[in-house]
Amino acid sequence: MPDMKVPQDSRPSIIVVLGPTASGKSDLAVKIAKWVKRKGKSAEIISADSRQVYRGLDLGSGKIARDRSNPHQMRTNGNRIFEKNSGGLAYYSGGVRHHMLDVAKPKRQYSVAQHQKSARTILYSLFTNHSLPILCGGTGQYIDALLYDYPIPEVKPNRALRARLEKKSTEALFAELARLDSARAKTIDPHNPRRLIRTLEIIYSTNAPVPKMPFRHLHTYRPIRANRSIDTMTPKVIKIGIRPPDDALKTRIAKRLRARMKQGMVKEVVRLHKNGLPAGRSLGGGLSWKRLDGFGLEYRFISHYLRGMLTKPQMMEAIEKESWRYAKRQMTWWKRDKDIRWVKNEREALAVVKKFLSRNATKALSQKVV
Repeated sequence: MPDMKVPQDSRPSIIVVLGPTASGKSDLAVKIAKWVKRKGKSAEIISADSRQVYRGLDLGSGKIARDRSNPHQMRTNGNRIFEKNSGGLAYYSGGVRHHMLDVAKPKRQYSVAQHQKSARTILYSLFTNHSLPILCGGTGQYIDALLYDYPIPEVKPNRALRARLEKKSTEALFAELARLDSARAKTIDPHNPRRLIRTLEIIYSTNAPVPKMPFRHLHTYRPIRANRSIDTMTPKVIKIGIRPPDDALKTRIAKRLRARMKQGMVKEVVRLHKNGLPAGRSLGGGLSWKRLDGFGLEYRFISHYLRGMLTKPQMMEAIEKESWRYAKRQMTWWKRDKDIRWVKNEREALAVVKKFLSRNATKALSQKVV
């Protein structure tokens, strides 16, 4: 039988839940997944967060809590919580299966290309198993690289260049990036030397700015099994953005920070520096202060506090201010994307999902995104 294209009205769907830090997107994604499951369809969440991929970065990255009784023998209704898959370990939270969390060792840099490759494998697996993928995260580049035919430059590490750039201050690195690629400078963390150096490495190697996302061209998935009667799958996508008002978001950031401190976020940073990972999952030694600084936000300023560079009140103030700046950088990234449906609360989000998954709306949207 000759290969045929998938009919438009039978293509798989993807729901994307995005938003700035502390906006409540992780909880919203779980609620959407539960709603979908109550309607009789399977739904699983794929994380798109550049820090939640790392093992041990839990409180500081806002990683959603696992459903578990203990960290060694984790079972729910007879099924293991941790499941091995192509993207690493998957676990359940709120009764919903999550992917792309805890897939990388924090001593090594995890790239957008690695996330793209692993997450696409998981995404296709969900398509073939007729499960609805819900992509959730705050790292815009991870989301867009997964959805679109985004050309990620294959640039190998240049040790000589890195050694030269590492001698420069963070301010000098950011100024150099702003001169070479002003668009990328608006969305990158200006205090993260590791990310700044990698971005400059790509620019120097390609002699061009970092490629921009082509929002018009969704990625086409090809079946892994040769006996499939179709040869391509271009999914239907709805992007839901949750964005509280500025004052409300600032309040959420402050409230979340106080809660994390009570939960032991300082102890988490101490453990990462001294011992590595908990529950016997050793890193073979802890993380350097420089590496912790590179994770940004809570990890950077708590490490400064532990080294006596900041008082506790100064640390708290710095985390709040930088978290707000980070939220604004996230919004700058998403302002380019006119397809995002911004909502204020769960009720609005579920209304958008219901309309998207209804038969007539699905056909209309499938025609629109081709």
